[in-house]
Amino acid sequence: MHHGEYFRLMTGRDAIVEWLKHSGITAAPSDPGRIAEQILASLGGFRRTGLLADRDTLKLLDEMAKSVRKYADGTEEEFSDRSVDVKRWRDLVARRSAARFGYGASLDAFIEANVLRLGIGLVCPNCQKRNWFGIDGLRLELTCDRCLQTFAFPQGSLNFQHTPWQYRVIGPYSVPDYAAGAYSTVLALSVFAQRLGGHDSELTYATGLDLALDDGTRMEADFVFWYRRSKTFGRDVEPALVFGEAKSFGAEGLTAEDVARMRKLAERFPGSFVVFATLKDELSATEKAGIADFAMWGRELSPRGAPRTPVIVLTASELFCKWRIDQTWSDLGGMRAALAESRRHDFDNLQTFADVTQQVYLGLSDRHAQFGQASPASAEDSERPRL
Repeated sequence: MHHGEYFRLMTGRDAIVEWLKHSGITAAPSDPGRIAEQILASLGGFRRTGLLADRDTLKLLDEMAKSVRKYADGTEEEFSDRSVDVKRWRDLVARRSAARFGYGASLDAFIEANVLRLGIGLVCPNCQKRNWFGIDGLRLELTCDRCLQTFAFPQGSLNFQHTPWQYRVIGPYSVPDYAAGAYSTVLALSVFAQRLGGHDSELTYATGLDLALDDGTRMEADFVFWYRRSKTFGRDVEPALVFGEAKSFGAEGLTAEDVARMRKLAERFPGSFVVFATLKDELSATEKAGIADFAMWGRELSPRGAPRTPVIVLTASELFCKWRIDQTWSDLGGMRAALAESRRHDFDNLQTFADVTQQVYLGLSDRHAQFGQASPASAEDSERPRL
């Protein structure tokens, strides 16, 4: 007899949610998490995240996103996403294409990724309101958004010297506040997926989870993932567990409350890594002090001789990296170049990456010098989380 059997492959998010459940934590996708997933889906995964790895591009996308006006009585009014002239995008793409590692940034690439949609801006002759019509909605008879009256497409009265073609953002890119913070989450994940230099590294991730701990505590993690670097000396390396907090351009984005939440997770999962990511060039003094205190706590050795919770810091230098972090650091010069060019600093070893980012962004000393240790010979010695 033949017996049919079926099985379902779990997504990374489902696998992490199920694993957290067995650890006493109920997890569900958050709204920003869903937006980050939609962005990754539109980009085809991490393959084209480089389209977003540019400060001016993100600022223009946010300028074009829907705006929300909040009133004193708590009500909100949402306004449509704003269109911009094609020339602004054409100029931005030309600048990016001319830069080093600027390949892949083209108007076609943004359109194929469902970031932009082309349309035309026309003034209604009845109420004088400017309308925007996507190319899929152009007809001989058009309907005004405001007065709802119809008018003929102005085939003979268009300004043919300056035809008002415009782009609008669509889908998750129309969400304000840098896609509710999803851009920083996507770019932070892409660092570990393809910017650390390990071509065979594996990433199993979940974006934006609302967590309910069995002690009644509720919190959010912007991302959670398991990271396994390529084989070391032919041996498989046990995955590292990583929790992350990602922020956009806020002056004091990483707050004491954020650090406290990450510490609670670190206490719950000894040996896990914690990532703090921001789209800014550097941390504020307050952010640096709070994260540095946490990092020093995380450096303390567990009974098995490994740091309790290694902390990794990412800034614009890493999130906007076009190729590999070590190359970007070498180009930046100074302390980062010295660390990148030191042979013992293998960035796809997360222990090493944590140590060097703490030195650069938190002003801490070399962890191995602090404890009088030799550098770990491989990830086998340092990336064995308690899963």
